[in-house]
Amino acid sequence: MPVAGPFHWERSLVRPREQAAQDVHVGQGGEAIWESVVTTMGGDRVGVTVMGCPKAIRVRSTASDAARHDAVVRHVAWRLAVEANGDAIYARLEADPWMGPLAARWWGIRPMRDASPWVALARLILGQQVSVASHRTLVNRLLARWGYPTLTPSGSRVAAWPAPEVLAAQTVDGLVAGGIPRRPAATLKRVARWAADGGLVGSPAEVVRGLETIHGVGPWTTAGLRLFGWGDDDAVMASDLVLRSAAARVAQAAEPFTARELARWLEPYQPYRGWVSYLLWHERLEAGGTPAESGGVRS
Repeated sequence: MPVAGPFHWERSLVRPREQAAQDVHVGQGGEAIWESVVTTMGGDRVGVTVMGCPKAIRVRSTASDAARHDAVVRHVAWRLAVEANGDAIYARLEADPWMGPLAARWWGIRPMRDASPWVALARLILGQQVSVASHRTLVNRLLARWGYPTLTPSGSRVAAWPAPEVLAAQTVDGLVAGGIPRRPAATLKRVARWAADGGLVGSPAEVVRGLETIHGVGPWTTAGLRLFGWGDDDAVMASDLVLRSAAARVAQAAEPFTARELARWLEPYQPYRGWVSYLLWHERLEAGGTPAESGGVRS
């Protein structure tokens, strides 16, 4: 599958490598690989092994036939944003006085999207107001208890996320017994029930309106759903503390931006504010890790 424009495979793997969760595996050896699982429309779980080439990705899968494999390849291509016009995006960012140095330093990074809107939503709920390390621990606890072990073509074991119906059927006490703290467990239970009842069906605007009525869900979560779940290249997680800190550092501000200040600062980068966010996240990691909290805002 060819990639449109600049593509730095190893740099694009930073996010899943930092997550180190059971639903992905990033190999290090003679050739870096990324492995995960795709759940098809029919509910089949297909393991995938992806290798990066200078201008393409090579995908192997455990699909049972060519048609299913082709569908899996298209899904993987979407998750890695290979269809986006990277040349145009990076040319614009490199000409910018603030983002130019970051675009040059992180040249070729592609956004890494989640397996589905439901996976993005569940992952975001577990990431509300916790450190990166704590988020990784919670994701792994959930996948160890309720995920579906799946083998990739290379033999690695990854876990498919449970369907919303599976978590909706659990009690809050049951989720807590599985290692999820009570507050995110309660939110996850409510959102899983909403998703199982068809809440994720409809346009993004319709879904977000419904999601915002659920206690425990705020703008950080809905913006993250747009970015990671639907691949909205212009989505802005304006309340994210890491982004506010990173943008202020780039702009040489004395204090982290407020959410409103970050949104205003990012306005000139439309319609690629999501890509700018990726560069800022990478820059913050390079500068010495992440702040203690991810910036999830509860309503």
